[in-house]
Amino acid sequence: MKGAPSEPSHRHFIHPAITRGFKVRTMKILRNAMGKIAAAAVICITLGTVAHAQVVAVDTQAAFSALGAVTQNTNFDAYPTDGTPTLPGSPFTVGDLSFIAGSENVIGGAGLLGFARNLLTDNGFLGTTIQIAGVHDLFALNAGNFMSPDPNNTLAGDATFNITTNLGSYQFVETVPYFAGGLSFFGFEAAAGEYFTSVNVSGPNATGMTDIQLAQAVPEPETYALMLAGLAMMCFIARRKRR
Repeated sequence: MKGAPSEPSHRHFIHPAITRGFKVRTMKILRNAMGKIAAAAVICITLGTVAHAQVVAVDTQAAFSALGAVTQNTNFDAYPTDGTPTLPGSPFTVGDLSFIAGSENVIGGAGLLGFARNLLTDNGFLGTTIQIAGVHDLFALNAGNFMSPDPNNTLAGDATFNITTNLGSYQFVETVPYFAGGLSFFGFEAAAGEYFTSVNVSGPNATGMTDIQLAQAVPEPETYALMLAGLAMMCFIARRKRR
C-alpha cells in the first residue's frame, strides 16, 4: 500500500551571504541608534550644566575665602602715607585688574585726617570702572567713603556697584561707611559658567577701594559627577564609532 504523497515543502533556502549581510546591516543600525542615544544623553547632561545668569552678594571675607582660593589681592598700602595723593593715570593696570577713571584716578588717604590706609578713588566723583581680564567668578573689595552725607562726617553713604559679566549686567546699591570709621567688605559670586568682566563703583561721597580680590570658585561635587558622566558618554560614542 502506497503511502500518501508528501506535501511539497514551502521552506525557502537563504544563502549564508544574505544572512551575513542582514546581520551586518542590523548591527550598523543598532550601533548608529546607540550612538544617537548616547549623544542625546550627553546633550542632556550638558544642558543640566548650562550657565545661567546670576550674581549674588557674599557678606563676609570668611565666606568669600571659603568659596575658592584668592588668585589676586590688590591694595595700595605701598604708596605714600604722608597725605600726598598719587595719580597713577588711567587705565591703571595691576595683574588682571585695570582701573578706568571717570575723571582721574587718585590713590591716597593714609596719614590724612587719621585715615589708616590708602584707597583708590575717582578725583572727580565720577566713579571708577574696574575691567577684569581672565575668567573669575568671585570678586570682592573693601570700600570706604572719603566724604560723608553729613557735615560732621559720621554717617555712611550709598554706593552703586554696576557689575557686568559674560552673560549679563547687575546693579547693587550698598551702604558704605565713612573711611575714617573703617572699611566694609563687599563680595560677589557669579553662577557656574559666568565670570566677571567689569565692575563700576560710583557714589556721591567719593567711594574708595582697596583689597580688590579675584578668585575662582571650587565646583560643587554634583558638577564633577556630571562632567564625569559626560566624559563617559563621549568615550562610549568614540568606541562605537571605531567598530
